[in-house]
Amino acid sequence: PPYAKQDDVYIPFIKLAEFKRNYKPANLQQIYVVHTVKSGDNLSKLGKKYHVSYVVIKDFNNLSSSMLKLKQKLIIPIDKPSANSNKDYIVKRGDTLSSIANQFHIKVARLKKINQLKTSKIRIGEALTIYD
Repeated sequence: PPYAKQDDVYIPFIKLAEFKRNYKPANLQQIYVVHTVKSGDNLSKLGKKYHVSYVVIKDFNNLSSSMLKLKQKLIIPIDKPSANSNKDYIVKRGDTLSSIANQFHIKVARLKKINQLKTSKIRIGEALTIYD
C-alpha cells in the first residue's frame, strides 16, 4: 500500500507451497511513475493526468504543502499497467489479445486494427497501443 513503509504478510503454512508457485514479483515500472515537475504543474493536474487523487500523491511523497518546485521528482503510484500514460501496454506471459481487449474494454478487432496485426500472435515484451 502506498501509505505503508513496510507490510508483513502472513501466509498459512499449508498455503506456502501454492504461494511460492504462483507468486510473480511486480514490475515497479508498472506500479510507479517518476514525474519531474515542469512549469504549470500542480498536484491537481498531476492527479488528473495519472488518474490518482492529489491527496495520494501528496501523502505518498511526504509533502507538507501543495507547493511544488521546478525539476522536483515525484513518485506517483498508478493502478494499471501502461508504458505510455494509458496508450501502450507491454505484453506479459499468459496474455492474449482477447484478455488484453477485455482488460481495456475494447474489441479484439479494434486492438488488431490499431496495432496493424494480421494475426492474433503476440509476444512477451511487445508493446501494444491500446487507444489511438
